[in-house]
Amino acid sequence: CNALSEYEGLEPFAYIDPDFKTPFRCVLNRMHREKWNERPEIYLKWQADGFRPATNSEKDSAKGFFVARTYGKTASDANSAVEQWKKEFIPFDLKEASGAPELKMISVPAGKYQRKDGAEVKIGKFYLAETETSFSQWKKVYAWAIGKGYVFDRDGDLGSMDWSADNAVFSQDEPVTQVSHIDAILWCNALSEMEGRTAVYYTDAEKTKVYRNAHRFRIENTIGKDAHYKLPDKGEEKIYVKWDADGYRLPTQWEWDYAHRAGSKNAAGFPWGQEKTGEHANFAENSTDKTGPAKAKKPNAFGLYDMAGNVFELTMGGGESYYINDNPRDDGTPLLLGGSFRTDGPEIVQMMSMGGQPKSAMKSSLARAYPEIGFRVARYDAGTHPPE
Repeated sequence: CNALSEYEGLEPFAYIDPDFKTPFRCVLNRMHREKWNERPEIYLKWQADGFRPATNSEKDSAKGFFVARTYGKTASDANSAVEQWKKEFIPFDLKEASGAPELKMISVPAGKYQRKDGAEVKIGKFYLAETETSFSQWKKVYAWAIGKGYVFDRDGDLGSMDWSADNAVFSQDEPVTQVSHIDAILWCNALSEMEGRTAVYYTDAEKTKVYRNAHRFRIENTIGKDAHYKLPDKGEEKIYVKWDADGYRLPTQWEWDYAHRAGSKNAAGFPWGQEKTGEHANFAENSTDKTGPAKAKKPNAFGLYDMAGNVFELTMGGGESYYINDNPRDDGTPLLLGGSFRTDGPEIVQMMSMGGQPKSAMKSSLARAYPEIGFRVARYDAGTHPPE
């Protein structure tokens, strides 16, 4: 309402000072670590001629959010309006939203495959989510986690809603996006604890302090370079991985690549054959420039959906993992694999065939998020993965 008022040259309704000199323009101030979760006190100027939320008396019996402009006239129920808005304007009922995410895990058999450089990589038996994490699944675990004291950096978006056309229609079964790898691993820990499993990610080398707070150094996207808030740790907080736990985590790039191939030895093509096809992948040629719901395309031979296209998937990779052939693992930088609904032209072969990674792999530990990035989760039986 304040933005709309200022855009039209009107006097704003909400301020952060009692003298009505500084309009309310910032909900959270991430510039200061000690104030990252503080909400400012708001002062309302009912005599302003700008826009504001309508009160009950102005809406009559109508439900929903309405904007009012009363040209400086105070509403008859102004004294009770704030409490009314607090009850009415909430994203969703956390208790109502919380619940089992109905996550189906596919058993991926142990095996070996030949990497593009000729090295043979061994992968143990593990479980990988049948689909990319949907917004519905994300919301249920997110709601449970918030109730248990977890703190996320982002609350997630419904598929490509930020980038797609205004008339695009989305469903709760589309992948959650606009979450960084930090939010994703936090969600993995929450799901593990929700199911009574051992968490995978910790903030100490002894792995006794479960990672539950994702407030991190926030990176912003700017033209030509990365601009970021100057926080003391510069986003380099170390996260430790308990590899032999039975909890959920992001798959390593090698586990993902192995599952993507699904037994195919056709290194020159796709796991399903020599040609790209819209039957298996949601990419630029057939996506209508938006994400699609889970299971809209055919699965691979392991029964995994959307391992190519729809959204890039976060994996754990980089570092020394490249030189390990027996269950390669590294808790280093996140890598994006699989292509997205906007993958096009020569990128299709590079990004989709046999787990190719994008031209500019995400090689920073900073918390990036985009409308074409999602994730799926993996887990092992307790004690079956090498611990270090």
